[in-house]
Amino acid sequence: MPFVLHVLPRAGEPQIGIVISRKWGNAVERNRMKRRLREAFRTSVRRLPAVAIIVKPTPDCRHETVERLREKLVSAVSDVMGREVPD
Repeated sequence: MPFVLHVLPRAGEPQIGIVISRKWGNAVERNRMKRRLREAFRTSVRRLPAVAIIVKPTPDCRHETVERLREKLVSAVSDVMGREVPD
């Protein structure tokens, strides 16, 4: 899995928080990964239930495309919530 995920149910729209430590790399690398994760979330927000998501990327995340991150994000949230997320 390219990230560690914490999911909490909430009322309203889905929400995301991204946690990246300095061990990840310099500020440019950290910000680039945050932008990619936010884009993956933004393009999949209609497919997600009302949850708060905290994402901590792992080193495997560096090589994933935004499309793959989106697929894995939706899949992981549906696994955690125990139900299928509509397409």
